[in-house]
Amino acid sequence: MRDMLLMITGMSPQVITETLYAIAVSRQPWPERVVVMTTTKGADLLRRDMIDKGRLESLCEQLHRPAFYPATFDIQVIHDAAGQPMEDARTSADHEAMADFILETVRSLTADPATRVHASISGGRKTMSFYLGYAMSLFGRPQDVMTHVLVSEGYEGHPDFFFPTRHSCEISTRDGKTLDMKDAAVTLASIPFIRHRDELPQVYTVDKGRPPGFRELVELMDLANQPGRLGLRFDHSTGRLSILEDGRPVKELIFEKGLDWAWYLLVAEATAAGDGTLRRAETRDDGSYALGWRVMDVLGHRLGIHVDRHEDYKSLVRYWARQHEEALERIGIIPDNFLKVMQGGFSGEAISGSSSRINQQLHRELPRALADWLRIGMFFDRSGRHHAEEKRAGGYGVRLPAEQILIVKGSSASGVA
Repeated sequence: MRDMLLMITGMSPQVITETLYAIAVSRQPWPERVVVMTTTKGADLLRRDMIDKGRLESLCEQLHRPAFYPATFDIQVIHDAAGQPMEDARTSADHEAMADFILETVRSLTADPATRVHASISGGRKTMSFYLGYAMSLFGRPQDVMTHVLVSEGYEGHPDFFFPTRHSCEISTRDGKTLDMKDAAVTLASIPFIRHRDELPQVYTVDKGRPPGFRELVELMDLANQPGRLGLRFDHSTGRLSILEDGRPVKELIFEKGLDWAWYLLVAEATAAGDGTLRRAETRDDGSYALGWRVMDVLGHRLGIHVDRHEDYKSLVRYWARQHEEALERIGIIPDNFLKVMQGGFSGEAISGSSSRINQQLHRELPRALADWLRIGMFFDRSGRHHAEEKRAGGYGVRLPAEQILIVKGSSASGVA
């Protein structure tokens, strides 16, 4: 397990040596790497006081601990709202950019299961410390820890004090008192914190690339705990689902596989209409394919292709697979797969496969509790009543109540969000 120390500093770089000293005397694992998030001014102070003046090296020598080098003492300058190195957080947009930077740093450092992150919330402005603590609560794993360094009165914040010295070394306070640095007490306070990592969207913890920012994540997690404010808007023609908070869009999901979207839309329409009859369809004796026709209607509306229900169902499916290949591929449908799935009337494995893929995407992109309100399941009982819990052998729906679902078809809409 590789240990790393994660800190934030402002205009008091000595919090780093104080924390490292406290780590050593409390016999906690010595970090192999130190990551410091700061502003451009803070970075200049760090280089001057920690590196140029040799205080970091002196500390390691006194404690008989491995020294740090440029590769293991990583100074990361926070960027402002314009994407430039931040001199100071002067606006609310800068503070939001700072939150995103801290969130992404913690996310990336906790992505490696072979590391243990020791986050200190001792340095920087209060907002910076809060963001670091909150990010650790979101992404922290069982092995990660959070602490705060405690320095005895008179020494804390003194510009000449960086750590207790082995030999006598006097400093003067502003009120004219004399203190000896060897007498300073520096201790480490453990900060217990609740870990919410398992509740996060998988895009934050598993997938590569940069996920959405701090504000969006907080809004979505809050919304999951206030389902009465949640609304869903399904755009029939585009494969887009908008997640609403009190009618205001906060997140948009795109479903690229046309057949999956058609099934999800049918489930949402059934829920909005209070229709509990959407079940695993079987081929009827008269040769019609009830659910297959409904899926074809959805696809036809999206692609602008007329669906003639007087035609033979299987013949129409074969015709689409041959004559509308480009249109199908444009919405993520492979013609051969379309033929295989739709000739069976879209039942059995097709339903299970689409439901599974939809639910997986929801859990990948949304907090777990929020995805649970949107997922496909048997939320209608045998008598056709909607429930918040799944029922065996019932009808398909989403968990959210009908009045919170809006279906948009071109210029018209059904349902209430």
